Amino acid sequence: MRRLLTTVLLPLALAACHGRGRTAAQAGLIAAATSSTPPPMAITLAPQINQAEFLRTTRVLTSTALGGRKPATRSEVLTTRYLVSRLHHMGIAPGYHGRWLQPVPVVSTRLLNTTAEFDVRVAGGVQHFAFGTAMLAGTRQARERVELTDAPIVFVGYGIDAPGHHWNDYQGIDVRGKIVIALAGDPDGAGAASRHALARTKFALAARRGAAACFIIHPDGAVRTWNALRDAAAGSVQRLPASAAPGPRLAVAGWLSEAAAERLFSAAGASLGALTQAAVQPDFQATALAATGSIRLVSSIQYGWTDNVIGVIRGARYPHQVVIYSAHWDGLGTLRGPRGRRELLPGAADDANGVAALLQIADAFAHRKQRPARTILFLLTTLGDAHQLGSRYYVHHPVFPLSHTVADINIDLWPILGRARDMT
Repeated sequence: MRRLLTTVLLPLALAACHGRGRTAAQAGLIAAATSSTPPPMAITLAPQINQAEFLRTTRVLTSTALGGRKPATRSEVLTTRYLVSRLHHMGIAPGYHGRWLQPVPVVSTRLLNTTAEFDVRVAGGVQHFAFGTAMLAGTRQARERVELTDAPIVFVGYGIDAPGHHWNDYQGIDVRGKIVIALAGDPDGAGAASRHALARTKFALAARRGAAACFIIHPDGAVRTWNALRDAAAGSVQRLPASAAPGPRLAVAGWLSEAAAERLFSAAGASLGALTQAAVQPDFQATALAATGSIRLVSSIQYGWTDNVIGVIRGARYPHQVVIYSAHWDGLGTLRGPRGRRELLPGAADDANGVAALLQIADAFAHRKQRPARTILFLLTTLGDAHQLGSRYYVHHPVFPLSHTVADINIDLWPILGRARDMT
């Protein structure tokens, strides 16, 4: 039990000491955890959990025949047919009201004027921030033309409203119709584990507050590089349409490079460094900059459909309660490589082997002599590589009420290093 508690507490200790230095107690805890010997295996795998079959499934999903499993293409049709045939062969029933496929609507937005600039008017004139090098931007409103003219600019710290943590960067400020600028991450520096640190959370909050635009400052050395953000912004960006996921959306959402943000703040007579230091304090107050911003975006808008694949085994004792096993079936398809040739992105780790693991679990459930007590739903979602849109659509349109959903065990980036002691 002591070893188990040590293993469970280790991630919490690492999160607590991230960015703050390790205390002697924390160092001792880490040393104790890493020196523990692996516990003996307490269970034996069901006969249906088969390594060879797992590998065969992964090879099929990553084959050239399935073309990288890109949604809304012929690859999707081939992939979903394969998944349905596997579930059907196991004896699992269709899980979406008697059907295998749950249609997911999607809207794709592609920026056409990639020479757009974010123009900031200050007392000394106008500062220009070019798309791709200094800033990135796109609309979330599925509109072909969006234009902001001389909108006031407000720095909102980390752009977080977390009542449970007594933190509200929007306290006492009205940002309706304004451009807000926020720092990436969250104040304690351990933002990777906080939903408040996610860009989509910051954008959604700014929209609910009535902001016209939100720019997040991209820090130098971030895990997701500026080039990766630029490539994503320059391509087709997929989202759920407002009809499927209602709520306010930003006219403009994007990023500023750290150098661009420093230049903007300096031109407005402010110090980004000083404001960043102030933003980590609970009593931080949003600051209006002596600047206004203008930007014009022209985009192409396309609507389409893709599918979640859903199978179900009805529970014997509590059929109204459901446990979900999920993994996203999609990949990135093929992209043009550095030499101009089309290259297959097979997505073996993300998430072909997660799907393969889910199918092994499904097969084990299907071969049980007795049905499970609760209903088991096997949810193979689409658009996992596009902000988990298939998962988000299911949350808005669940087969079983979310109040009856006991758990969702999601499998992504399934580890392939062999038998292990620890699990994340």
